Amino acid sequence: MGTNLTYGHTSAVVDASSFNPGMSNVVVSTAIGPVSFGTIHYRAAASNSLGQAVGEDLTFDTTRLGVNSLADYEPGSLRYVLSNALPETTVFVSAVGTIALTNGELVIDRNVRIQGLGADRLAISGSLTSRVLRISSGVSAHISGLTIRTDEVPMALTGPTV
Repeated sequence: MGTNLTYGHTSAVVDASSFNPGMSNVVVSTAIGPVSFGTIHYRAAASNSLGQAVGEDLTFDTTRLGVNSLADYEPGSLRYVLSNALPETTVFVSAVGTIALTNGELVIDRNVRIQGLGADRLAISGSLTSRVLRISSGVSAHISGLTIRTDEVPMALTGPTV
């Protein structure tokens, strides 16, 4: 890992000849550049004794994340995405069925939007063991396109809950 003045952190340098013997002395790396809110800039670079080639500036938007799993906690699940989302992220849930919470309530501690495919296609249930959501004080959560199934559990209110 290293840094440069225009792009910040660079990846580990890889000798491309380890992948293709015909590419001796070619070094390939990527650089992660200036990060504006929710957008990461990056580019690839390759060099050898003849010179250097640098790819175009590309971006990756981290404010739009997808959920494709009904599991309670694994990559691609709603809990996983919410725990890794930046503030102001829009979370699109493409999974169809019921997300049965087995690890407690979902905590929303930053401003997010959660959008499902429709209240008749997606539900979140506390599985008779927990509340469904806890939205931290001062946080704005816009939730649409899903059904929240509240179950009968004791309510010890510490903040807005559903």
